[in-house]
Amino acid sequence: MLRPDEILRDGERLNVLIRLTLEGSSANYCFSFVVRDSIWAFRHLEGITLRLDKVESPPVSEFPDIDEATKIWMREEAAVTQMVYFYNFLRSELGDSAALGWFHDGAGYALAAQAWIPFLSPQRAFVLYACWEQQRLRGSDVTLIELTDSSAAILLKPLYQQLYYTSAHLKQQVSESEYFGMFEAIWHDRAKHGGWRIQFERRGEGILIRLRVENQ
Repeated sequence: MLRPDEILRDGERLNVLIRLTLEGSSANYCFSFVVRDSIWAFRHLEGITLRLDKVESPPVSEFPDIDEATKIWMREEAAVTQMVYFYNFLRSELGDSAALGWFHDGAGYALAAQAWIPFLSPQRAFVLYACWEQQRLRGSDVTLIELTDSSAAILLKPLYQQLYYTSAHLKQQVSESEYFGMFEAIWHDRAKHGGWRIQFERRGEGILIRLRVENQ
């Protein structure tokens, strides 16, 4: 029988903290309920819990930390949620094409690759920067499969994709095809400014990205 690690009560709100193992991965979960007149109503299930209830009385300058992977997930979820919100707003005001164009950052992305990796050709710098940025800044799993002067291949398991299937609120705001259409539009623009043509192939939890030099 599963036993909760903690049960926290605050008026009608009751939170049950319990550690569960799902698909071989163990994590802490918080089941939130509202209890009125001995009737329990399920409110929310959350896999991230910040124990800020344990912060000492002010003045205080130290706050409980969590692991880096969870913080990366939280930052990416916040950024993608805002992105979807603006996409829906712009689409309703300006149409699909203008809404997608709002997120085109290819010129700056390619310039960053060239500035920060000045030792390689712009095309190679773009590919390697994309791998580094997605892994080290975005927390995605990345495998560089091929890199030559004229072609490249990257197997990417982006947090962007995982977020759609894990965060229920995203599926309520945008369809799957529109969500991944945003991803592809952004990377088409980035690849164009990096000197590449790009193709995508969905592979389970990953996306195979194939690149060819623009003039071939």
